[in-house]
Amino acid sequence: MMSWSTEQKYQIVEQFWQNGVVRCPDDNGPLKLKLQKLHGGDYSLDAECAVCGKRKELRRGDDPQRHRFRPWTAHEVERVTESVVKMGASHCPVCCSSIDWQGAPGVLLLRCFRCGNSNQWQNVSVTN
Repeated sequence: MMSWSTEQKYQIVEQFWQNGVVRCPDDNGPLKLKLQKLHGGDYSLDAECAVCGKRKELRRGDDPQRHRFRPWTAHEVERVTESVVKMGASHCPVCCSSIDWQGAPGVLLLRCFRCGNSNQWQNVSVTN
């Protein structure tokens, strides 16, 4: 069975991060998607078409935007933190995906699984 082309894989990843619903690039069948958040901030996205049966495990390396990914700046971390505190949600300043967050006493853990940023890794660049 043929796999999806690189362009089609890009399309699947892009649609998943934009709206969570993806259709098969070959036959427009619904894709069954399962996102696994891996230790260290990477992810695995399992995609399987209910119609043609094609399946693929996609990772950050399959993301069409990956060349744009860079560490958050200290200023961006502040803005994201303020947004989460005020509204309970924020979008990543690097890739625009929704940010995962967890609050603990005195700590707000921010993670973006699409581009791999987190305020936990402390690799924030200090340039503004």
